[in-house]
Amino acid sequence: MKPVLKLLFLFWILAASAQSFAVEGVLFIVPSYGNSDCDRTNPSVWERSVLDLLDEVRMTKDLPFDVSFSNYNTKCFEEGIERLKKRLWDKGDDLDRLHVVPLFMSSHSYEVDMQKYIFRQSNVRPLDFPEARKINFSGTIMYHPALDYRLRLSWILEKRAHQLVRLGMSQGFPVLRQKIILVMRGAVRDQDNLRWMEMGRRYLNDIAVRFPGAEVELVSLREDSDARVRAIATQALRDAVLDASFKNKKALILPLTLATGELDESVHEKMTGLQYIWNGEGLLPDAIFPSYVTGYLQTVFRNHPVL
Repeated sequence: MKPVLKLLFLFWILAASAQSFAVEGVLFIVPSYGNSDCDRTNPSVWERSVLDLLDEVRMTKDLPFDVSFSNYNTKCFEEGIERLKKRLWDKGDDLDRLHVVPLFMSSHSYEVDMQKYIFRQSNVRPLDFPEARKINFSGTIMYHPALDYRLRLSWILEKRAHQLVRLGMSQGFPVLRQKIILVMRGAVRDQDNLRWMEMGRRYLNDIAVRFPGAEVELVSLREDSDARVRAIATQALRDAVLDASFKNKKALILPLTLATGELDESVHEKMTGLQYIWNGEGLLPDAIFPSYVTGYLQTVFRNHPVL
């Protein structure tokens, strides 16, 4: 073999070996819900529920992952990466490949587009916020989809719907006289909101199958849009509840949210003067969610298990 070919062959072997032994880690990104502080030494009830969930996963699977609570604050993400690096460093490894997994309801939003810019998946910076800059990380980054539609999450949503159905029955309304209204935060941009509606209809179809006889409807609240768009969405929700009353049915408002209580204040304000059932429970906390996270981690680390 010629010397040049030998060198090329040796280089290929070394590169392949380096990639096969690349150390991977996962950074989960969780919505901050208005809290711009990266410090989580005194976590809120919501943050504590997420941290407890991830601690539960760690007890069963020794996989390298950490979490950052932020929508698009690069500093918070970098602190999460540093914690992840420390976990690996304690095992004698260095982080080469970073998997970013956003625990946001939809992959279609300004927040996700900002994260794609921060994690070098896009050069487009959709919002001019100073805290959002490209991440300081020299390794390879893989940005994964948000929650979108997941079967395990649909099981949780069905549990939440069942709780509301039981409340309706306790007030004298059998399932045939109930209307389940699934509400979502929704997106600012119209094209993004269409994708939210596609996702919501998949969850709504599962609920309709689970509770045959109940009427179902989907409303996107467009919470972060301008006043005109929000007003149209609010009227759509009020019309759905009024329609249930006109048919002598009980309106059950079911939130498709990650956090319990996320839409409490907004929904109650929009529904002034109307009769409905609401308990505001989101997807978390729930015992099914750790199994979803564990399954996701095992998929990521399928080729490089760290058990």
